Amino acid sequence: MRALILALVGLFTQPSAALNISPLTRRSAVIGAAGLVLPPLGAAHAEEAALGYTPPPAYEDAGIAAIAARNAAATAEAKAAKAQAAADKAAVEEVAGGALNVALTGGIVLLLGAAGTFASSIFGQANEVTAFNLDRNRLASDAERRAMGLDKK
Repeated sequence: MRALILALVGLFTQPSAALNISPLTRRSAVIGAAGLVLPPLGAAHAEEAALGYTPPPAYEDAGIAAIAARNAAATAEAKAAKAQAAADKAAVEEVAGGALNVALTGGIVLLLGAAGTFASSIFGQANEVTAFNLDRNRLASDAERRAMGLDKK
């Protein structure tokens, strides 16, 4: 009996992720202290032992071991999936980086070609002189005025 109470106290006082039991609380501490201090519980256990009664062995739950095994397998699968996803992401980034480099190189070559064509057209026309109506803004000479018929003498 005392072993059962100690097992229950141990169960409630120790943190257990599988059972989601909170660690030590005031109630479980009081129960644990009462189980250790109260002599009738020890006397009852002594009487049981004197009568030849032995308590059954501690119950081991195979379900907890199965849950732990499933969790371990799921963790291994998750790690493998995460590693595969990281490898896939690295491959995609490498391919995307190559495509981005090609696009940027093409854009730079296109920009340099356009700048070269523009400069070539400007420097090619630099030696050509086109004069449109350069004489319109100056005053006409006397001979030009007579030729235009502006001065009548």
